[in-house]
Amino acid sequence: MAIDFAAHAPSQEDKEKNALELVGEQVKQLDDLLEEQTAKLEELAELEEKIKAINEKYLPDLFEEYGLADIRLKDGRKLVLNNKWRPSITQENMAEAYEWLKDHGHGDLIKNAINIKFKKEESKKALELLKYLLNEGYPARRKEEVHWQTLQAFINEQIEKGEEIPQAIFGLYQQRQVVIKKK
Repeated sequence: MAIDFAAHAPSQEDKEKNALELVGEQVKQLDDLLEEQTAKLEELAELEEKIKAINEKYLPDLFEEYGLADIRLKDGRKLVLNNKWRPSITQENMAEAYEWLKDHGHGDLIKNAINIKFKKEESKKALELLKYLLNEGYPARRKEEVHWQTLQAFINEQIEKGEEIPQAIFGLYQQRQVVIKKK
């Protein structure tokens, strides 16, 4: 006796129904996971805020209240109060801030960036950019910039030396933070 496999095969309608059920189950699982992820990201953001409050507000306030620069815990870890200046130059203050840096002999902090977009097939012209840029008439934009880490290090160095830095122009704020150093 021969078995007729075609007679026992699921119909196209059954296949589509099964596919829809499977897809539906996976979409439900994806929705649940995305919801769980959102909740955990919110929890993480709250946790980061709590850590920041203790590390940058409560502990530094305690250190200042008791006149501490550092302290060693019973377990051997050392806590150190760091006061760092953080610059944040706004777009409207950028020209004035850069002018101040130049006028005070620190213009070398400012870097020039040129950004030009070439079509894919123009790679040879891109290599010859410096020689032919103006003659070829490509639109270019010159941008002066100071890397934020360079500026931050410079600001902290100058303040430690007792130099006057215009706080408003550089958008300075002081970040107080207690650093935990392992044994």
